[in-house]
Amino acid sequence: VLHVRLIHEVFPEAQIIHIIRNGKDVVRSLQSMPWTSRRIRWNTRWWIETVNAGRSQGAELSAEHYTEVRYEDLTQHPKSTVEALCGFLGESFVESMLEFHKPEQNSWGSSGQPISSTPVNKHRELGWLERIQFQRLAGPLQRELGYQ
Repeated sequence: VLHVRLIHEVFPEAQIIHIIRNGKDVVRSLQSMPWTSRRIRWNTRWWIETVNAGRSQGAELSAEHYTEVRYEDLTQHPKSTVEALCGFLGESFVESMLEFHKPEQNSWGSSGQPISSTPVNKHRELGWLERIQFQRLAGPLQRELGYQ
């Protein structure tokens, strides 16, 4: 997401799908990763900077080369979201696209989990001070993206 401009320069016909997830969920996930800072400000700023980088670079591209999709739309409304993405890609939607988790529908030949709105990982809730800091830093972008 930090290199949308470069990707487009190297592959001018590439179509880029920027999946954006609720910042609060991203930060909660980052807080539990061993390879990242545990500081709420750092993780919140990282989310803001990466989302803004992708969006600003994507805004330089035509609508045929860049689109955004909310992760929550994909998990809560997979069929309509995948149909819209197929439209963006110029591909025909087929129902089996939503059955990638079945061994006969994927290249790795094993079962997986279907698209679900249930979190894969359970992360601890942010404390009240962390929530205040997150909201202060990320509130404007959260609202712009339609998150509460």
